[in-house]
Amino acid sequence: MHPTVRAGFKTAIERALRDLDGKDVTSPTISLSWRRGVRPGEWSGAYERIPVLGSEFTRLPWDMYAKELEAGLKQYLPDHAGAVGSSLLSGGNLPAHHLAAGVVEHLWRLEGNFKLADATIERVLDDISSFVDSPTIDVAFIAPLINFTGPTITERIDLTAELAITRLTEDEVTRIFGGSPFARLPGRRQFGPQEWAFTGIIREPKHLGNHPGLLSDSHERLRAALNRGVLALRTFGPGPVGCDAVWLGPARFTPYVQGDQWWSFGDTYIPLGSYVLPEADVDALQRHGVLISSRLHPTLDSACFRLADAEIRLQARDRILDAVTGMEAILLAVSEEKYRGELRYRFAMNYASLFEPEERRTAFRLARDLYDRRSKIAHGASLSGKVKLGDKKLPASVAGTRACEILRDLIQRFLPRAAKPPYLKNGYWTAQLLGSDQG
Repeated sequence: MHPTVRAGFKTAIERALRDLDGKDVTSPTISLSWRRGVRPGEWSGAYERIPVLGSEFTRLPWDMYAKELEAGLKQYLPDHAGAVGSSLLSGGNLPAHHLAAGVVEHLWRLEGNFKLADATIERVLDDISSFVDSPTIDVAFIAPLINFTGPTITERIDLTAELAITRLTEDEVTRIFGGSPFARLPGRRQFGPQEWAFTGIIREPKHLGNHPGLLSDSHERLRAALNRGVLALRTFGPGPVGCDAVWLGPARFTPYVQGDQWWSFGDTYIPLGSYVLPEADVDALQRHGVLISSRLHPTLDSACFRLADAEIRLQARDRILDAVTGMEAILLAVSEEKYRGELRYRFAMNYASLFEPEERRTAFRLARDLYDRRSKIAHGASLSGKVKLGDKKLPASVAGTRACEILRDLIQRFLPRAAKPPYLKNGYWTAQLLGSDQG
């Protein structure tokens, strides 16, 4: 940022601070605030009267404060005179006096008053300079996790290269789930706040002037990162976990993009339920996240997404249908068309080959019954109250859960060699059953 523009910002700030010294330009407003309770996951909300900058602040002579800034922007930053933003962050066409007011309001939010140290002002000017000089924007995102109960000690879990699972602070929870009772966003669930979220930063080009359409590469990249995070969680443990909205903002302050922005997923539904991650499983989840983020063979990728879909199905028949289809992607990956008539047998035998000899008969019957039940459901049969799986008759809901557990175990067994799983090799299942053909 040109020194003249930086000096213009600082002059505007200092003029405003001199006029604001000793004045109360705030007015009270009602806002919902959230505070963490004593027990994990416990929150309490209360409506409070909080100060906000009122009309007296907006009526200050900002045009006069920012006259040098306006001249500097026209001479040295004409490309920033129009709309400034990115595909994910829509920025307005803000004149110099709006930029100056935005900076002073940000400083007030940081310190709670207008008695500001010069070092504080300089740090904010550094942020503005970084934004102006960079051809890209670092966009911070927060996607609250629905139904997720996290560990009691760990505050952050690095899940994939693109995102982490983070325990939200009270201020973050209030910002997303609180605020004015008259400005409720439709993306917010009304059952209380979520304490954990996917968080991360996505870098994208800065746009000067007209923005491209909503469906851009950045949206695709963000959605893919969130989908991969959800996939990691659902293939690691049971429960209908997910996210249906994401909050966006610049990673560093800039007056060119003001306020939080959000994006809701209209095609996502996560039913009520529970997903619990114990403290003892944190390291295992991180290792699992690395594997899920690696290159997956299409058969394993298909199995993972089938399990992810099964975990949010409401009906047991749909959970069994998805889970067994996912099992097929692995157990019948190399079956040729001429063997279609014996797929039921191969499905059950291949699954049984993964167990110790004394366990194989039970495993065979279990897999065979799952395959039969899936086939009947696919051809329109209803699911009775009790479902026979192996040597047990289970309630339909329990059978659906059991099918997901079996697929999850199958996926995790082969995930360490995800790019080229060993079952793709001819003779793998026979060798598992009878031993290798050597000597």
